[in-house]
Order: sequence, then C-alpha cells, then structure tokens
Amino acid sequence: MTNTGKCNQVLQTTRTERDEALAEIARLRSSQEMLEAISVSMEIGTLLELLGNKILATEGIDGFVINILDMAGENLICMNLRYPDEFRHLEATFRNYKYPLTTPSPHVTAFTEQRPVALDAETGTEEEREALARWKLRQSLALPISAADSSGALVRVGTVMVFCQNAALTAQTQESLQDLIRVFSVPLCNAQRHAHLLQQQAVFAAAATEQERFLRFVTEVNSLTLPDKIFELILTELMRRMPFDVASLFIANTDTDVLECRKTLANDARFAPQAEAMHTYCVDKPYRLDIQDGGPPHAFIKNIPLVFKDVQQLMHLQLPTKSRKALELLQSPHTLINMPIRFKGKPIGVLMLTSLVEPVTISEADFRFFELLSDFFGAAITNANTYARADEQHREIGRLNLILQDKIDELADQVATDKLTGLFNFRSFEQEILRRLNEYQRQSARLGLSIVMVDIDHFKNFNDNYGHAAGNTVLAGVAHEIAKLSRKMDMACRYGGEEFVVILPKCEAEGALIFAERVRVAVEQARFEIETAVLGVTVSVGAATFVEGDTQQSLFERADQALYRAKRAGRNQVCG
Repeated sequence: MTNTGKCNQVLQTTRTERDEALAEIARLRSSQEMLEAISVSMEIGTLLELLGNKILATEGIDGFVINILDMAGENLICMNLRYPDEFRHLEATFRNYKYPLTTPSPHVTAFTEQRPVALDAETGTEEEREALARWKLRQSLALPISAADSSGALVRVGTVMVFCQNAALTAQTQESLQDLIRVFSVPLCNAQRHAHLLQQQAVFAAAATEQERFLRFVTEVNSLTLPDKIFELILTELMRRMPFDVASLFIANTDTDVLECRKTLANDARFAPQAEAMHTYCVDKPYRLDIQDGGPPHAFIKNIPLVFKDVQQLMHLQLPTKSRKALELLQSPHTLINMPIRFKGKPIGVLMLTSLVEPVTISEADFRFFELLSDFFGAAITNANTYARADEQHREIGRLNLILQDKIDELADQVATDKLTGLFNFRSFEQEILRRLNEYQRQSARLGLSIVMVDIDHFKNFNDNYGHAAGNTVLAGVAHEIAKLSRKMDMACRYGGEEFVVILPKCEAEGALIFAERVRVAVEQARFEIETAVLGVTVSVGAATFVEGDTQQSLFERADQALYRAKRAGRNQVCG
C-alpha cells in the first residue's frame, strides 16, 4: 500500500472515531438534559410526557400507553398514550380509561406480578393473535413501573405498554426500555404521591363549592316519590350543570336482561325532535346487557364511565348497530358520556349525555362530581321505585288484613297452618272456601273457582313398612311439591291424614286439570330420603269447578268423588 493509501485509511479511521465520539457526546448530553428535566419536575404529566417522548424515540416502537395507579389503588388509569397513526383518532376516547385491577388484562398482569407481559402475533394464542390483528400489531409488551421507598419496600406505580407494528423488539431494545423505565420510576413515584395530594385538595375544594347547590338539589329530589318525576329532574339538573344538549336515562331490567330507556330530554327546543326520535328507537330496540351491544351496556357491565371526546371521528368505524342508529338519529353528536348509575356501588342504570353543537370539555372536578351524583341518583331512583310500589303493596296488605280480621277471633287460640307440612290446616280451608264462594257469587264477571284434592296412594302400607317418621317425611315432601306449583293467590291445605286440598281462584275446569296433572307428575318424579333408602310415592288427584247452585259442601263432594274415581281406576292419575 502506498503512503497516500495509508494516510487515507488513517484519516478515515480518525473520522469514524470522531463521529462515534460526537454521537456518544450527543447521547450523553441528551441523557443529561433528560435527567435535569426529570430532577426539576414534580408534575406527573410532565414526567409522563418526557417518558413518552423517549419511548417513541426508541427504534421499532410505534406507540405506547402509560397507566398510573389511581388514588384508591383499585384501577390503572391511562395517563399518556400515543397510538399508531391509523388509530390516533381513538386517543381522546381511551385517555383516562380505567383498567380495574380485578379484571384480567396484560396491563394488570404486568402490574400485579411485576413482570413483562408480551403478546406476539406469531407465537401467541389465537385470542392474542386476534387482539393484535385488530390493532395491526406484530407485538405488544407491557412492563411494570415500580420503585423502592425509603424502607426498601416496593411501591407499584403503574405500567408501560409499547406497540410494534413491523417486528418484535430485540432483547437489547427491551433491556434499554426497562433501563429507561427504571430511570423514571422514582421520580414518577414521588410525582404520583404529589398528584394524589393535589387531587385530594381539588376534590375537597370542589365539594365545598358545590355543597350548598347540591343540598338544594338533594332536598328537591328527596321530596319527590314518582320515578318519572325523578328522571326528569335528574336529566334537567345535569344539563343545567354540564354543557350537553341531550340526556337519556337507562334503567336495567334484570328480568329481561336489557337497559330500558326511561327518559330522554333536550336542553333546547331545537334539539327536541332528535331527542324524541332517539328515545323512541331505544324504547323499541332496547340495549341488551351485552358488552358488544353498545356504549350504555359497556359502561353498565364494566361499571365505569365511557367518554367519547368527539363521536364524529368514530362514525366511519364499525360500530354496534344500535349505537350507530341512535347516534344517527341525533344527527350531529359530538362529545358523549355513558355514566353508570349506582346503588350501593352496583350499577342499576346508565346516564347518557351528548353534545350536538360541538365537542365539549369537562373538568376533572365536574367529572368527579358527576360520578358522585350518579351514586346519589341510584339511591333516589331506588327509593322512588319503592314508593311507586307502595300503593300496590298497600292494597295487598289491605286484602290480607281483611282475611286476618275475619280469622282473628278464631285463631286466637290456634294456628292457621299445619305444623308438619307448613300448609294451611283444615279450619283455614273451610273458612277460605266459604269466603271465596261468597266473593265469587258477588262478581258480575266470573273467572272460575276450582278445588283440587290430592291423596297419597297406599300411604297406610307405606307407614306400616317404613314407620311414621318416614311417613312424615313423605307428607312434608308432597306438601312441598304442591306448594311449589301453587300460585300466590292459591291456597294449599292439608285436609287431614294423607289428603291435601288446593283452592284455585280464577281457574276454570281445564286449568284445574292442568294443575292437578302437574302435581301428579311432580310427586311421581320426587324422591324422599329416609334413614334406610330413597323412596318415591304417587298420588291420586280429583278436581272440581264451581257451577251455578254449588255450595261449599257440594263443590267439595264433587272433588272428593273425582278423587275416588282416580283411586278406583288404578291410582296415580287425575280425574275431574
């Protein structure tokens, strides 16, 4: 090699070393600037912004979510995030999203178990691959944020989840990411405590400001007893306090597993047509209590608020059919909140507030107050429903009191029920059938009155073979089967020995025979445990229905004759 070639080679080597040194100086200067910025900040938002920028600067990372443990220690809250470009419009929706520590997720697992949790599109389970595919990701990685306090105890702060679209992170990159999180752990721990103190101060200040106004509202709500009036007052007050244009109130019907839209109001007459159209649709097509059916059931089932900063940015996405239709009927929805209504911590319904003119911003204090109000609304609505049932209950109590008043003199020295079976006794039967006959004959529109007599087949032989204790077990068991099949208005009695009789008001002959057959089948299928075995018995059943001219005695005798025919025909059957 010539001298010139050697000189060029040395020069090239020198330049390379110079460039590497300059890069190292730049890296150290950047690290120093980052550490200086961390050291002078106690604001958790500033620290999270710094951490987020450093994460995004890491090669191979296309997005992130940073969650911080809330003040109650019950949820991880999304405090900073950056989604890949295609999903940036969802950032406002998921900012401040809560991940309850009781609900499994990669965030929660990384936090509780203090270990990395990776989901990989190539090596993960089918469910994990599907989740990554929805977000068009190659890999996600959740890492815990934690620090040791002055005593050495571990303080859990939160989690970081990073998103990779094109390739999985190398082991070296993962280690660098964990080193970065360790740098931020102690400052974030201190900032978290500081933020919790500020949050407490803000809550106290908001509570003091709202106290007088809230007490007036509480007084007005508590003075009402009709649910519909309560619903209207709640929605009116919410829209007076918060900048929304339409408010709807949904109450859960657990019998049918739906959210029923009970009230919808607009804060301005120009929005009334949209509000009415959406209300009509939600009444006709109620939300199922299924998280896939839309926002209101999602908020109800998860028992967390669901906030959409601007619905217009979501309308091009694939939304649940009912939610899309309801939003389209509102014509121009923007900010939307689904807030659970709770009673004793459990959701009983959902409040949905929507702005129609433009997106609106709700302060943290107002949002927290909204959550507190939802708990109060839950109690007010529950109480109103109780009051609404009061008249019906009062009438029922009045009816029962009339029965008791007729019996009170006779029952002073005897009980109305049979001690062994828990059914009404013979005297109660005689009084009730007489009362029912008199009542029936006074009615202009007669709806039928029937009685059914039940007799245990071969009961004497059963007692002889197995003893009276076993017989008592069978008597109580047969009585239980009869009571289960009787309606609230029916009266099941032990007539004597192994015989039972049931009074069936508002029941024609066909219905009496159907009831009798159900009793026969239920007893035939039942099994009764005695000391030595598990046994079954059968019953014969007779039914009779009131006809013009019947007396208490004649009605009973016809039922008894029907029972006798059933026994004579071979037992274990029904005759009418």
